[in-house]
Amino acid sequence: MDASKAHPLLPLFASSMFLTFGGALAGGWLISRKPDKRQLPDETSRRETFDKKAHRWDKDVRTDEFFMGIGRWRRSMCERAEGHVLETAVGTGRNFAFYNTAKVKSVVATDFSRKMLKVASTKKKFLDPIPSRFVASNSLKLDFGDDTFDTVVDTFGICSYEKPVETINEMARVMKPSGKMLLLEHGAGTGNAINWWLRSNLVHHVHKYGCYHNRKIDHIVKLAGLDVTEVERRHAGTSYMIIATKSCSGAPLMRTPSQLKADEERELSEATADEVNPERFFALPGAAFREVYEDLPPPEERSIMGNFAMSIYEDLAKKVRLIWPDKKDDEDEDSFEDGREEQTLVPSASEKDSE
Repeated sequence: MDASKAHPLLPLFASSMFLTFGGALAGGWLISRKPDKRQLPDETSRRETFDKKAHRWDKDVRTDEFFMGIGRWRRSMCERAEGHVLETAVGTGRNFAFYNTAKVKSVVATDFSRKMLKVASTKKKFLDPIPSRFVASNSLKLDFGDDTFDTVVDTFGICSYEKPVETINEMARVMKPSGKMLLLEHGAGTGNAINWWLRSNLVHHVHKYGCYHNRKIDHIVKLAGLDVTEVERRHAGTSYMIIATKSCSGAPLMRTPSQLKADEERELSEATADEVNPERFFALPGAAFREVYEDLPPPEERSIMGNFAMSIYEDLAKKVRLIWPDKKDDEDEDSFEDGREEQTLVPSASEKDSE
């Protein structure tokens, strides 16, 4: 007897099983391979991404930062800033409320996105009475003299730089020999599962947020020739707070362009290297999810409302926020660049000599 007649659903069942497992294996292979550099946006495209999202950036990141305790980290880091401060990739100015007015003499805020900078300038009141200036500038080419600033601050900027090692060298150039660099960043984690997840979502994430979220931040800082004096990592190692100074010689270890290119290619290769066997495809999402939240208190130590809020966040954030349509930015082009000269800057050369 024909098996298909005895079991009329057998062909349908067999074909569905074939498609299910075949699709899963194909999907596992696709997301486990290295991202194609040609799929990644260039710096101009990423700047347009930041310009487009500037007006709602604070709203978009507020929930994530609240649950991950980023605000407390911002405060802890910014309280260490002193003297004349340069904050690169300032974004919308989410650090301004945390600077110590008794220790900070001035703040210069830079960003290559004018619309991000425009939002940051509306928060100038949080810096008062600290003198401040807002400058539209690429961190790779800072228009400041050598040894100008006592503290250089960067939060979640290294992930967005086209040439991170060379950019940190430039940031170190304008930092005084006795100065310090305060970095709060996100990047590669400490576990295979979370790094697999970061790598598999890299292309989507760069296009959506302009950020390479799987870079090895501590490795990049060391490649730039800085002395790392403190490192703290949270959230399965994906969040970094790094305190760094110039090397013992009093200056960063400058490399030739060819050396910098080789270093950055090696860093990118290591950050995107295959670290997880694709055969573990089905088990990885749950493992990655557990690693992200391993630093949170256990459910029994959270309040009822805390557990309820977390369940809502875990269930909806991954779904709703990823498909939330971008609001069209119809704002008129700002005139920020024309008005920035009216604001005060860091000390002049004569003032520096008198200090």
